[in-house]
Amino acid sequence: MQAPRAPLDEDARLAVLDSLNILDTDAEEVFDRITRLASRLLGTPMSALSLIDRDRQWFKSRVGLDATETPRDWAFCSHAIHGQHEFVVHDAHADPRFHDNPLVTGAPYIRFYAGVPVTSSSGLALGSLCVLDTEPRELTDEDRAMLRDLAALVNRELHLRETLHHARHSSRTTRAALARTEARFRGVFEQAAVGMAVVALDGRWLQVNQTLADIVGYPASQLLEMTFQDITVPEDLETDLALAARVCKGEQSTYSLEKRYMHAEGHVVWVNLSVSAALDDQGRPTHFIAVIEDIQARKAAELALQALRQTLEDKVAERTRALHARESQMRAVLEHANDAYICIDEHGVICEWNRKAEQLFGWRRDEALGLRIDETIVPHELRSAHRGSLARTSLGAPDSGRVNRRVELTALTRDGRTLPVEVSLGAVPCDGRTLYCAFLHDISERKAMLRTLEEQALRDPLTGLPNRRELISEMPKAMARADRSEHHMAVIFLDLDGFKQINDTLGHEVGDRVLCTFANRLQSSVRETDTVARLAGDEFVVLFEGLYTPVIDEELITLLDERLSAPLEIDGHDIPVSASIGVQIYSPGSTSSVEELLDRADKAMYEVKHAARDALRKLAA
Repeated sequence: MQAPRAPLDEDARLAVLDSLNILDTDAEEVFDRITRLASRLLGTPMSALSLIDRDRQWFKSRVGLDATETPRDWAFCSHAIHGQHEFVVHDAHADPRFHDNPLVTGAPYIRFYAGVPVTSSSGLALGSLCVLDTEPRELTDEDRAMLRDLAALVNRELHLRETLHHARHSSRTTRAALARTEARFRGVFEQAAVGMAVVALDGRWLQVNQTLADIVGYPASQLLEMTFQDITVPEDLETDLALAARVCKGEQSTYSLEKRYMHAEGHVVWVNLSVSAALDDQGRPTHFIAVIEDIQARKAAELALQALRQTLEDKVAERTRALHARESQMRAVLEHANDAYICIDEHGVICEWNRKAEQLFGWRRDEALGLRIDETIVPHELRSAHRGSLARTSLGAPDSGRVNRRVELTALTRDGRTLPVEVSLGAVPCDGRTLYCAFLHDISERKAMLRTLEEQALRDPLTGLPNRRELISEMPKAMARADRSEHHMAVIFLDLDGFKQINDTLGHEVGDRVLCTFANRLQSSVRETDTVARLAGDEFVVLFEGLYTPVIDEELITLLDERLSAPLEIDGHDIPVSASIGVQIYSPGSTSSVEELLDRADKAMYEVKHAARDALRKLAA
C-alpha cells in the first residue's frame, strides 16, 4: 500500500480545519442531503464527505459506510486532496497504490473511488466529497461534472462557516476597541488603513485622516475647505444625498453604497462609503461619521467592515437567506442543466419539468405539469408496459432494473418524433411517498456517429469500395442466396500487374489515383448487383452471383480483362495497366468456407500471373 504524503501547506490546512469546529460534530442535513444526492445521481452504494485530520480521515456525512473514521494512511481522500480536480480510481485491485489497502481487502471492500477536493475560501484542501462502489466502473464526463457541482455546494457551506468565524472574531475585536479612550480612538482615526472623516450635515469635511487624503489625492487642509459634493462624481451624487437625507430624518441610522470620487489628478476612484449619524441627547443627528474604503485595494477589508455592522438577528436572517439561496441554486442547476430533468410521482404524474425538457420534447413546463408521463414522452407501443411497471411500484415492488442505473430508451416528442435518450433514474422518498427523478440525455448524435463509424469501418478509405472486413461479412450472405436460388456464384480475384513499378517510378500519389480510377472502371464493368471490394494494396475481388451453370463464360472474363487493360489517363499521361484474374466457382450446397473460396481464387489468380497473361484457372467448388 502506498501511503500519501502530507501536503506542503499541511499546517495552514489543519489550522483552518480546526477553526471551523466541525470535527467530531453531529450529522447535519445540509451535508447529508448532498451525499445522498451524490449516491443517487452517480448510482453508487456509498458516498461520503471526508475531512482529513492530522492522523485520520473523519466522515462528516456518509451513505452506505459504517465507520465514522479511518486511519489517514488508508484514506483514498488523502490522495485526492493533492489535486485541484477529481481523483478517480477505476479498479483498486489493479492499482498498485491501493490493491493491498485494508479498505480494499476488507470492509467496505472498495473497488471504485471518485473524489473532488473540498476547500477553504483560500483554496486549502480540507477533505473531499467522494463516491465509492464495491465493483470497478468508469466515470463519464457528465458524472465528473455532476460530482464537481455537488462539491461546489459543500465548498459554499464551508466558506460561509469560515466567514462567520472570522466575523465573530472581528466583532469581539471591534467591541474592545469601542471601549477605549477618546485619545486611543483618535490614534486609530489617524492611523486607520481606511479613510475616515467627520462630516457636517451640509457635507463639509470637519475632520479627515491622512488615508482619506491619500485616496482622493488632496491635502487634508484643502479637503477641510471643501464638501463631499465637490469631489463626488455627479452621476453618483443624487443617490448619496438621498440616503443622507433619510438618515437625517431618522428613517435609517446608517447607509452604505459604492460610489466614485474625482481624484485631484483628474481620474476616478471607486470607494465603498459607509456613513452613520452621531446623535445628541434628543436623538437628533449632529454630524456624520464616514468610513471610505478603496474597493480596488481593500475588498477584503470591505467585507470585514460590513460584517461588523451586522446584529445577531441580521446574521440569523442572512443564514436563512443563504439556505434559501442554496435551494434556489439547486433549482437553477436543474433548470439550466444540459440534460432534460423530469420528476414524477408513483402514479406517473409529472411534478417537475425543466427548460431542457421543454426544448427536447416540445411540451412547455406549465403544460406538462400534472400530466401523466405516458401521455407525453412514452411511445404508444410502450405505454402498457410502463403502466404495468408503475402498478408494481405502487404495491411496493419498484422497477429495480432501471432505478439508479443508466439505460437507453426511446422517447416521444410532442410532434410525434422518436429519439433515443440515455436515462438516469433515481427514487427519492418524500413525505411518505416516492418520487422518481430522471435525467434524460439526447443521444441522437452519438447514435449517428456510431453508425457513421461502423460504415467507415466497412469501407476502403481510398476507393470507397467495401473493404476486406465487409467482403468477409457479405460472402456468407451471398453463399446463402446461392443455396436458396440453386444458382452458382463466381469469386473473381484480380491483382494489378506491375503496380509496384508505378509506385516506384511515378510516386505513391499517382499510384493511389491509379487504384481509384481502376476501382471505378472495375465497378462500371460489372452489374449493379455484383459486389466489388478492395482487399488490400492492388488486390480486388468481385462476387458475381446468379450463374445458371458452374462455368463462367470465358468471353465475359476476356471482355472484363479488355476493359480493365485499357490505359489510364493520369495528369495527361497514358499509364498502361493490366490485371491477372483468377476465378473460383461456388456451387449450391458446397461446404467450402469463405476463407477457402478466397484462397482458391487467389491461387488461381497467381497461376494466371505466373503463366500467360490471358490464361484463366478455375477450381471447382
